[in-house]
Amino acid sequence: MAKIIDDLKKLYDAGEYSKCIEEAVRALADIVDLHLFEAEEAEKWREVRNEIRVRMAWCYYKMQRYPEAKADATEANTERGDELLAQIAASVDKDFKALDRFRLKWPGNVGIANAWVTSAFNRTDVSHEDVRAAAKFFGGKDKGRAGVNIIRNAGVFFFKNSRSQADLEEAGRYIQQAIELWGTGASFDHRASAHGLASEVQEKLGKLIPALGEAILSSDLWSVACERDPKNQAFSEKRKKASDRVRRLTDYI
Repeated sequence: MAKIIDDLKKLYDAGEYSKCIEEAVRALADIVDLHLFEAEEAEKWREVRNEIRVRMAWCYYKMQRYPEAKADATEANTERGDELLAQIAASVDKDFKALDRFRLKWPGNVGIANAWVTSAFNRTDVSHEDVRAAAKFFGGKDKGRAGVNIIRNAGVFFFKNSRSQADLEEAGRYIQQAIELWGTGASFDHRASAHGLASEVQEKLGKLIPALGEAILSSDLWSVACERDPKNQAFSEKRKKASDRVRRLTDYI
């Protein structure tokens, strides 16, 4: 059981979402009728099945296939599944009432806190101080992937809602911190996106050479992500946008 989960996690962490889904479907097909097991053994396999479904749901989310993501997360009916549903409520459906229900249900969940920060991009009842406090409390590599994502998304918030150069500089610090925490071994899509954001921040600050450097890093990382998951159409579209940005900045400079 543990090997199934570990193998899927490795594929997910490598950004190979299409392959991860294929392997997850095979794994689910191998889980026979739970009624054939004794109660304790059946419960263990039920947990494995739900964990596999949640992993599939997150892969679908990364590929922007939101109906499939919601279906698998709902069927799993776990905290991790609710975490994804909260993220979709925040960033896709803009259903902030649903998001707030998940926050009340799982108040200590870092991923749901991250979803709430994401929702702040599109709502007026969240302040810069609120986002700063959330990033400080929930952020950090010790909190897992979501703990890094919340730092990155705090940077997005300060960029999108900048009131001054100081806000833009704070956005840049959050984004660079997230890049450093992700490291260099995986998370190619996260890092590609973050370098793209860093490029936008630098451009808005009037620093075009650093903006170009960040854009090139973003484009290169999206190329790696596409090589690892060639069926991912969302990655292909983002690689093209990153390449277009490099060309535009090069021509401008």
